[in-house]
Amino acid sequence: MPARNSLTIQDIADHLGVSKTTVSRAISGRGRIGGDTRKQVLAYCESVGYRPRRAKKAAPEVLAEMPAKSRNIAVILPDSLLHDSIFFQNCLAGIVESAAAADYDIVIALEEDAGTTAMERIFRRGKADGAVLMRGYVDDPQIKFLKSRGIPFVLIGTTPEDIVQVDSNVAAGAKALVLYLLGMGLRRIAYIGGKESYLVSRKREEGFLKAFEEYLIPADHSLIFRNAVNSSLIGYYVDNALQRGAQCIVGGDDLISQSILQALTERGVRVPEDILLASMYNSIYTTSSVPPITSVDVDPRELGEAAGKRIVSLLDREDAPLRTQIQYNLVIRPSTQGPVRRG
Repeated sequence: MPARNSLTIQDIADHLGVSKTTVSRAISGRGRIGGDTRKQVLAYCESVGYRPRRAKKAAPEVLAEMPAKSRNIAVILPDSLLHDSIFFQNCLAGIVESAAAADYDIVIALEEDAGTTAMERIFRRGKADGAVLMRGYVDDPQIKFLKSRGIPFVLIGTTPEDIVQVDSNVAAGAKALVLYLLGMGLRRIAYIGGKESYLVSRKREEGFLKAFEEYLIPADHSLIFRNAVNSSLIGYYVDNALQRGAQCIVGGDDLISQSILQALTERGVRVPEDILLASMYNSIYTTSSVPPITSVDVDPRELGEAAGKRIVSLLDREDAPLRTQIQYNLVIRPSTQGPVRRG
């Protein structure tokens, strides 16, 4: 064991078999920690004569520029996600649970797509110590801002950038769904995806195309439609897919798939009798629709919990893996169990 005057928190943590964060909370009296664990840590510190080192006192002008720790985590939420309140509520609940366990609270910043106004205001005023980004963008200005300021953050999503991110391997889930459809004998499969500026949309299309590559079948790119931002445009894409003889339409997410089903119903096209339908994201919208829609299922609360744990680790100066992947599952429902002619 190191000499008493050189003993560190990490040394104590290693000896007791607990985390460095646990030792720090026991000594400081801040943060959530069991009473027995606190007593054990303090008793050991007393027995070895450990005293925390005093931080070097900064000059007054430096202290004026250094905001005190807020114990808040900013969740950066695109205002467009408010329409998908089910995903947001469950994901946020997971973040809150992980944050609260580490004695952090949540501050929500609503932004326009790829905006930084609200988050800049929060960090300029010292209202948060770190951030969780709920959506990733191509050439992402939010990531650029946080990196330029040295602010700890975690992305819920996938990006090629070297940052801490939590996702469900969206491309693999999309690929698995399309492989299932191809395995049924379907060949003319249409895809209606979300905004191209969203990294998740690109990943889902990537998975769609990789499934065809694995089957050694060329995908018909005339059946791929992007930027489905409203019901009118989705209706237009549905008309095109029907005219091109699509056997199945895959929606980029639950809301797109719900709009596709509505457009088909308005045109007198039955699911699954006349055409099959699937979704690359599962929610109450795909579960309660008539018929229920085959989907890629991911637990948003688990995503939130993992993201919350990662940002807490960064704020507590602990190591956090760059990539954390949550398990996905295919949920097969009646929307893909019809008599549509196979290729």
